Amino acid sequence: MSWVKSEIIKRTVFAALYSALWPIGLLKAARIIDNPFSIAKHRSEKAGLVLADAIINKAQGERPVTLIGFSLGARVIYTCLLSLAERGAFGLVENVVLIGSPVPASKDAWKTIRSVVAGRVVNVFSEQDYVLAFLYRTSSIQLGVAGLQKIKVEGVENIDVGEMVEGHLRYRFAVGRVLRSVLRGDIDLKEAEREEETLRLLEKEDRERMDREKEEKGEVEEVVEKAQRELEERKRERKEK
Repeated sequence: MSWVKSEIIKRTVFAALYSALWPIGLLKAARIIDNPFSIAKHRSEKAGLVLADAIINKAQGERPVTLIGFSLGARVIYTCLLSLAERGAFGLVENVVLIGSPVPASKDAWKTIRSVVAGRVVNVFSEQDYVLAFLYRTSSIQLGVAGLQKIKVEGVENIDVGEMVEGHLRYRFAVGRVLRSVLRGDIDLKEAEREEETLRLLEKEDRERMDREKEEKGEVEEVVEKAQRELEERKRERKEK
């Protein structure tokens, strides 16, 4: 699995990703995964337009709006902000935090987003997010993926959580820590601490599993070497006879 991760990330982040280069097993899995993910992406875009309508109609009243989204939730916000810009609705959103976003890293789009938001625009990404790299590989060939890299646009803050988040599904346990550093006092610290403890336990389980796999691999290699030696001995005995 570690080889698969490195291959996916390497080919996605560094723009050398073509379908012919992917491991056969992943290409077979893609037939099952791609359709639901494509449907979810399409629905998230529709939800983004609805969210834009709600903000323009001030469903939240006159209060400032801070939008925080993870994964397809970040895509909802991305679509919403582009829609707000298209309709000239500037200044209605105060801050935006997009986490592990399956959206293009296009400079033009992010400049537009930056123009809509009055306060901070934060892109939280991880180059270790191999799940996002695999699911969003077709768009990444053209534009890159925001959830995997820095957005090089003035006014957009980038936070690399690669040391903390090794996979897309781990974000949910790291969100508290991320937001605590981004938004400072505006989160429930006790809940964030619980999430961090869960993340630590998962990391411990991963280390233990990897140690077991190494031990098992060593045992298998030892058995194979022994079998090879026995085979060579038998061949020599036959030649001597």
